[in-house]
Amino acid sequence: VVSTVNGDANVPFYKELGNQGIKAEDIPVMAFSVGEEELAGLDTAPLVGPLAAWNYFQSIDTPENAKFIADWHKFIKNDKRTT
Repeated sequence: VVSTVNGDANVPFYKELGNQGIKAEDIPVMAFSVGEEELAGLDTAPLVGPLAAWNYFQSIDTPENAKFIADWHKFIKNDKRTT
């Protein structure tokens, strides 16, 4: 599935994928317009596998990303959200 669902409309789309038990191994999803704001309200456990092409996800839990966030906040002199 190539998804161009936009913004908040992604929430029911991904909820229904989970409700139906559809996994990325069954039907891969490539989303072009879903971000952290939309995914924050979902149980993402059933969403392992779908791909998203978005600018940046600050929630990626790696040492490299933590360093990037710290460096970015220092650069902009502001601790607000990175995205």
